Amino acid sequence: MKKPVGRTGALVMLGLIVFGASARAEDSPAVEAMHLGEGEGRIVDPELAVPSENYREEWVFLGAFSVLADEPEEGAKEMHAVYAEQEAVRAYLDAGSFPDGAKIVKDVFETETAYLTTGTASYARELAGRFVMVKDSQNTKADQSPLWGHGWGWAFYEGTETRHTITTDYESDCLGCHQPAQETDYLYTQGYPLLAR
Repeated sequence: MKKPVGRTGALVMLGLIVFGASARAEDSPAVEAMHLGEGEGRIVDPELAVPSENYREEWVFLGAFSVLADEPEEGAKEMHAVYAEQEAVRAYLDAGSFPDGAKIVKDVFETETAYLTTGTASYARELAGRFVMVKDSQNTKADQSPLWGHGWGWAFYEGTETRHTITTDYESDCLGCHQPAQETDYLYTQGYPLLAR
């Protein structure tokens, strides 16, 4: 998925933009268009919400990615930490794919870089947002919402938001970054040692 640059709604890799309500979203009982502020809307889809439980403690940590700063000597500009439900991970290890309903959460942290005795090191600081993906292999929700398709539900939540996604349409906001990982079900599994088969 694409990620918004800084704290704005601009798009780069892994991110998404503000929602203008669409007919597909309005047709779904599970998805509603929430109007915020001056005519802005955000999609609310309970199935794609950030989990209410403490997933960092209760779920399985799959792995992490660091995204280099524009000047590599400055270290990483972001750290991405990825989690999945324990049952979903077990199913993946058995079958080689995530079952329908499996939820994956990626924390996106802003970073700080310091010169430590081990060398230049970047570490996570403030939470910039979270990506949520939910498996839907038969695309049962694709005709109900612009957040569902290609076997997944897709959403990005800015900052500490857990309910109102800034994703508008997964095809324009998410798929471009995930297309290179089509062979591994749109997931960059090379960053998840636990899933190696």
